[in-house]
Amino acid sequence: ASNFKSLIHGFCKMGSFDKALELFNIMLQGGVLPNIVTCNSIVHVYCRDRRVEEALQLMDGMRDQGITPNTCTYNVVINSLCKEGKSERAWELIPLMLK
Repeated sequence: ASNFKSLIHGFCKMGSFDKALELFNIMLQGGVLPNIVTCNSIVHVYCRDRRVEEALQLMDGMRDQGITPNTCTYNVVINSLCKEGKSERAWELIPLMLK
């Protein structure tokens, strides 16, 4: 499991997002749960690639799996939403972040 997580984090750092996402999906299909660091790596790359809606979907999936998004997760997504002119949506996340 930790090998998956290390590889995903490495692929994200190298900019090989397609490989990271493919490995992330293989990991999930194999029943291996990601940790917050792995999820944050994927969220960060989604946001960097202006795929913030997919980042939000991943955050929902994290919650469904019992993984609580942390301040880092929220900061990246809120920042991306604001950059895209979606400040109202960003404001909606603040109460969730403060829970």
